[in-house]
Amino acid sequence: RRSYFLDMGGARGKAPAKEGETQAQVAPAAEEERAPSDGALPVPRKSLSRAYALWFLFPLLGAHHFYLGRDAHCVLHTLSLGFCGLGWLRDGWMLPSYVRIANEDPSLRQLWDLHAQLGQKRPRFGIIRYLCMAGVSIVFGFVLPLVLPAWSEDAGYSEQAQAYVETALSALGVALGVYVVGSIPPISSSFRAALVGAAAAAPIGAPDASKGLTLFSPLFAIVLFRWRARYSSPPQRRVRLSVRRRAAVVVGSVLLAWGVAGVALLQRGYVIDNKTGKTILIKDSLRHFFRSPLWKEMRQTAWRTCVEDLPREGWRGVWERIKESMDLTGATNARRVLGVSPTADFAEVKQAHRALVREHHPDKISRTATAAERQAAEERFREVQSAYETLSQLHRSASQDAADDAKDGVRSRPQQAGAGKSAGARPAGARAAPGPAERTEL
Repeated sequence: RRSYFLDMGGARGKAPAKEGETQAQVAPAAEEERAPSDGALPVPRKSLSRAYALWFLFPLLGAHHFYLGRDAHCVLHTLSLGFCGLGWLRDGWMLPSYVRIANEDPSLRQLWDLHAQLGQKRPRFGIIRYLCMAGVSIVFGFVLPLVLPAWSEDAGYSEQAQAYVETALSALGVALGVYVVGSIPPISSSFRAALVGAAAAAPIGAPDASKGLTLFSPLFAIVLFRWRARYSSPPQRRVRLSVRRRAAVVVGSVLLAWGVAGVALLQRGYVIDNKTGKTILIKDSLRHFFRSPLWKEMRQTAWRTCVEDLPREGWRGVWERIKESMDLTGATNARRVLGVSPTADFAEVKQAHRALVREHHPDKISRTATAAERQAAEERFREVQSAYETLSQLHRSASQDAADDAKDGVRSRPQQAGAGKSAGARPAGARAAPGPAERTEL
């Protein structure tokens, strides 16, 4: 056993020689074995430098997995945002191995054959793969049943029927999670085995099958999946899908997963009312919002802007009005706090500010006032001060701009006067240029 491993280590990337053969005799046979037959597409070799470049440039998208043909790994990487960064760091360490698997290194096949000869037909699962299989299967098994609406007495079916449907969906989610993570190259197994193991755990969770399924189903599914697992032999020919089709499958899978999560949040998610302490479902909150006067006003404003204002004022005019309504400078809110009109000058702003400061100054608060009244007065005083500072800063900026424009105008006047003189302006008392007759006499 040790000599076999040593032979494989010395001939990395080449098929090891059998008894009575030399490495030089076996190497051409291995190359012949990799050569595609007539009509088959050759397997493209992957570059380690390109894989590292994609790994570094797109850390959260899993582009390096897509480049190496690990589409399922790419989907999981994108859904989990690189497994919160930890998976991305591990990929940087494991990327050379991934490239060897993508390039179908002959030494890997010989290593798998060695495991089979030694009686180890089932592949070895690392602790990282076990943890990821358990975690992803639990998440899938928990989220998938939540797409169903919560049972109520008004429903046309019994609560037990919904429990059975939720159990089936949970088993499907657990099996899908175990299969997707467990089938990442170079290991393959049966989805049916994972599904049978997930469904077999349902009776353990009685009387509430759905909760028991979430706890025990991943264990049973992983055990049966591990029992049916095999090393996936590198194929000599591969039916290659186009990059666009593969990208469409990956993007569709990611959108489908996030869509299922969104539907589950919409069906079972809730918010808590701070006043009453009651829980309100998110779907009920959205339904009430779409019936509220605020939504009706927003819809009417959008319709009026698109149908009436846009043809009349154009994109620029509509955008200027939107910026004005958003109050980007804070002037509108500051004038509202000080109680002055939008057309009031800065002298009126000063007068209103002084009156409000005298009224809400902390020293003016009565000693008999409660703590809540003192806090309200202090907040009002700070609000007044902040509003005045905003308007003062805008006034100083406007004054500075006006002064700069005036200086620029003064500088341009002498140039204009000089240009006028050179264009034909004659000072008083100056003799005009002689005409043609005078020049002739001279």
